Amino acid sequence: SILLVLSLILGFTGAWFTAKDDGSSSDTLFGKVAISTEGSKLTYDGDKTLETKTKLMPGCSVKATVAIRNDTVASENEGGIYYVVKIIISVNGEAKQEGFFVKGETAAKKVGSATDLVVLDNAASVTITAEEKLDGATYTNDFANKTVHIEYSVYAIQSAHIEATEAYKILVTDNASFPDNAPQA
Repeated sequence: SILLVLSLILGFTGAWFTAKDDGSSSDTLFGKVAISTEGSKLTYDGDKTLETKTKLMPGCSVKATVAIRNDTVASENEGGIYYVVKIIISVNGEAKQEGFFVKGETAAKKVGSATDLVVLDNAASVTITAEEKLDGATYTNDFANKTVHIEYSVYAIQSAHIEATEAYKILVTDNASFPDNAPQA
């Protein structure tokens, strides 16, 4: 038993030979994503201007036309950006309908999956007219004479080092939790 106690004491108080060699290090900066929008307008049923006095009806189409520019320079971001234009239709402060869009080959394309996302190269621009139809089944007589609020937002995320499925999840599926600290265009 004395040997056991001595071995425990020696085992726990023994020294270890150690060594450390610091490797090289470097400081650098994270890149960034920057977008800007211009020439935007909201219209309905063709090119009718949305005004306070406008009386929308179920079945009419609301359009957001916006020019998006990827202001990111190559030294700040390798690759381009995934982007979406989101149209939100709210009645009395409650979101009722939303749609996500990208520029298709001939017109805006509603985003339904990751394969619909497109990349906008650095320093490139695109103009998109996203159109969302007011669903007649959603807007029943309960909505007559209620205040309708229509807005659009543009969301972007880097395309380098991220799969389209993850970008889709962030931009579309989890859009309500899109980073609050994302730089504003």
